[in-house]
Amino acid sequence: MALPKLIYPFSTLSDPPQTVLNKVTEMLFDFIWDGKPDKIKRLQFVQSYADGGLKLTDINYFLNALKVSLVNR
Repeated sequence: MALPKLIYPFSTLSDPPQTVLNKVTEMLFDFIWDGKPDKIKRLQFVQSYADGGLKLTDINYFLNALKVSLVNR
């Protein structure tokens, strides 16, 4: 539910530094695991259901997709 809130700042502002993206990812996984260590690899989360993942959105891929969609406009 937080991803739509990030669309506007990511699309209108300049590229955030990698440290900001890493912090958003850390906050997301801290929320998922309640501050405990990860029990499943993070790459596994972003895979499809058929591949054993949970289809969680990767922030870096999401930001790149926003940039590409703006090129079409």
